[in-house]
Amino acid sequence: MTLEEVNIVFGEFGAAIELPDLRLDETGYASILTEKETVFTFEHVEEEGALVIYTSIAAIVPERREMLFEEMLRANFFWRETLGATLAISPDGRFALLMTSLPVANLTVETLTRVYLNIAQLTEAWYARIEEIFDGAALPETEEPESDRGGPEPAAIPPSGTMA
Repeated sequence: MTLEEVNIVFGEFGAAIELPDLRLDETGYASILTEKETVFTFEHVEEEGALVIYTSIAAIVPERREMLFEEMLRANFFWRETLGATLAISPDGRFALLMTSLPVANLTVETLTRVYLNIAQLTEAWYARIEEIFDGAALPETEEPESDRGGPEPAAIPPSGTMA
């Protein structure tokens, strides 16, 4: 699917979450900010025929890194605790991320919405789990990781919105 075709489905998704003007920009990038201050990033990777969705779960506490990585690797094994998504770290190693990729060939608003809701629920669950792993260790004060491709500021879901 071309960017224009993906944007038709993405626009329907935006309308469903009360962001009727939500579209991927000319580089295939968009992000949304939820009421819980979570940023979800969407990137159309045309050469791979995919729509990638990712979010930062938490900043990594250096003293608990090994423990966290072990938990993340176990959860990634056959996607047993990720519903098909992948836990990862940002390229600079400062953030735990959750990401997934959807083929765009037959993308529907129903599929996109279902996957987004799964990622939103998993993000909350993994944030709580990471807090337990860090067991009261002070979380580093850092900013969200940026996409390698840049992009516009995230669109905020209205308070009356039904999404995560």
